[in-house]
Amino acid sequence: MRYAIVQDGKVVNIVEASPRVAEANGWADLPDGAGIGDTYADGQFTRAVADNVPTFEPVPRHVAKMAAIQIGLWPALVAYLDRIKDPTQRAMAEIALHESPMWFRDMVFLADAAQVMGVSPGTLDELFNVAATIEV
Repeated sequence: MRYAIVQDGKVVNIVEASPRVAEANGWADLPDGAGIGDTYADGQFTRAVADNVPTFEPVPRHVAKMAAIQIGLWPALVAYLDRIKDPTQRAMAEIALHESPMWFRDMVFLADAAQVMGVSPGTLDELFNVAATIEV
């Protein structure tokens, strides 16, 4: 299940975990449509989306990888793994890249990889736009 890590009333990260782990850490159940940057108060999420900011549907991992290859993003995603020195963080990033069943535009892995590798938010948007056109 997906959970939100909330600090000072704002979603700062999203994790996949068992209910037991989430409860032990005080993470909130993440409903569809909620994401990083949203506010959380009294058990309710409020989406922090500007009027003209596009939203993207989650895509299956294999389709997201195909789209990354098509737009030339795949080498940067793989190179990002090589730059992670901490073995635990690297293992977590490898799981996100290779085992997450769905990719979300607000995935922490994608945001971190984009920042480290100098990939623009527009390129990440393009990834999801291209993925939406791929038929398998």
